[in-house]
Amino acid sequence: MSDDDGVARLTAALRERWLVVLASVALTLAAAGAYLLHADRVYRAHAEVLVQPVSAGDGTDRFGLGLLRESGDPARPLETLARLVETPAVADRVRVELGLTQTTEEILRDVEARPVAQSSIVDIAAREPSPAFAQALANAFGRGIVAERTQRLHAELDALIARLSAPVARGGSGAAGASRLAELRSLRAGPDPTVRLVTLARRPISPVSPRPLLTILAALLAGAAIGGALAVALRRLDRRLRRPGQISERGGTVLAELATHPRRATPAQAWGMFEGFRALRLALVTRADPHVGGRIVVITGTGRGVGATTTASGLGWSLAQTGARVVLVEADGAEPRLCGPGPGWPGAVEVLAGAVALADVLVDVGGRQGPRVLPLGATAGLADHPLSDPHAGALLAAIAADADWVVVDVPPLRQVPELVQLTRALAATVVVVARVRLTRLAEWDDLHAVLDRAGVEPAGTVVVSPRPAGAAS
Repeated sequence: MSDDDGVARLTAALRERWLVVLASVALTLAAAGAYLLHADRVYRAHAEVLVQPVSAGDGTDRFGLGLLRESGDPARPLETLARLVETPAVADRVRVELGLTQTTEEILRDVEARPVAQSSIVDIAAREPSPAFAQALANAFGRGIVAERTQRLHAELDALIARLSAPVARGGSGAAGASRLAELRSLRAGPDPTVRLVTLARRPISPVSPRPLLTILAALLAGAAIGGALAVALRRLDRRLRRPGQISERGGTVLAELATHPRRATPAQAWGMFEGFRALRLALVTRADPHVGGRIVVITGTGRGVGATTTASGLGWSLAQTGARVVLVEADGAEPRLCGPGPGWPGAVEVLAGAVALADVLVDVGGRQGPRVLPLGATAGLADHPLSDPHAGALLAAIAADADWVVVDVPPLRQVPELVQLTRALAATVVVVARVRLTRLAEWDDLHAVLDRAGVEPAGTVVVSPRPAGAAS
């Protein structure tokens, strides 16, 4: 299948089941609304710590102090400090400073430290339902990591100063020892020089979660995606006829597409149906042998209510408009629709019973511009299928002898297989009528299987569709 075919089928699925997509979008939007209504607001505050590692040539190297030092990877000191921020020691300092009652794990769960790319900054982010507390927590962790690093450095310096003080006091270390001791005491007087809180967190104004616009947009996209997937899946599972192209895909021939329309049709809708009957007429005339008269066309549906009678009537009128002599024959006793001029008018049943002559029951419709109609008849207790009468073939042959076209409206042949043999005996042209969204593909297959077993090859299928006749399938 080409990309164009895939897009076309997706478009068709969305067009046919747009209500599914709409319902899916509505549900996801409702879920998003419920989430926005009940979700806790979360605010995020950011504090920034500057990392200034000492270089390899720095004088502090000789003391072996645990300062952050430069390495071949510039990001390593920042990553080291980021990991140190999220330690229990710093969290304990924050708990004491802010007077918190949460456990260390609970405090650390709300804080995240990450190096800022292409910089010497470690970002400390605190997430809390309260904007003021988020600000306080981020700043407390910024101060806490500086204090923790400073305390460790001071502990190392105290040990070194104590070790060097006695020799310097006795004068045993000379001027160099005194200089080193002064340098250590100077370093001890301040905080860790490699770590500095440079940006205090500000109180956040807007929550980072939930985010209404993003949530609604995500719900729209998710609803459309889910609805589209459901539409495609339902279309594949649905075994009903959805488009005329499915007939061609099953090896059939689409003779014409008839557009359905409301009773109060617009001129364009009426013209669309007229064009469908015209296309059907041209298809049959093109296939017919011009030297053979009295051609019999049997119109049958895949099931009840697909539009077979409408097709038979429309075809009869379209043929009559060309000046041809046309007779419409009602042969569906279960649902007769081609009636006489009034109640009690005799028809095919009475002719077959020998009660009246054929010429006395034919009804002129529309004068010279319309077909003649042979109604079913008025006899009580009519059979559902009058053409099952042994004399039915002779009756149709007699009608064909005095007409150019005989259009017979019969019930679904797959339900009345005995009529298939009569169709074959009369060498009639069979036209199958199927209706979009009503005919099941299995019904179309079953009807063609019945015809095939009887050696009857239908001329093709008329598709009754809500779309304009001739539209792309």
